[in-house]
Amino acid sequence: MPPARRFWWALAAGFASEASAVALLAVSAWLIVRASEQPPVLYLSAAVVGVRFFAISRDAAPRRDIGRACIALDLSHEAGALHAALGEAASRGLNLRSLVARPARGRPFHYRFYLELDRPDDATIAALQGAFGARMQLLGSY
Repeated sequence: MPPARRFWWALAAGFASEASAVALLAVSAWLIVRASEQPPVLYLSAAVVGVRFFAISRDAAPRRDIGRACIALDLSHEAGALHAALGEAASRGLNLRSLVARPARGRPFHYRFYLELDRPDDATIAALQGAFGARMQLLGSY
């Protein structure tokens, strides 16, 4: 598509997004004021549908891929196990967004660690899988 045509499509999408945001604000404000008067629900249902429509349509631009992955690690109960696991991620240049520890079921003093990592590519995930083996489970990438 020529650059000029892409510009006009982008301009139209931006205008539609802004118009939907303004319409969402107006319809939701009207709905709140009208609901305080306690009319029959049938009168409010059209406004509820309008709020849903404008809330969905206001985000017309496609979402960017932020590149995160969540993994679960089953680590042994020994000193330095978590440090070594985090070192594997750090050695590959991965940023740790979140770390949550939960007790493992049926195994006292054993924990399952849930990690959220920034922007790992498929090769890095495969390298981590190779380093951890069966102790690592990829929960998802988004």
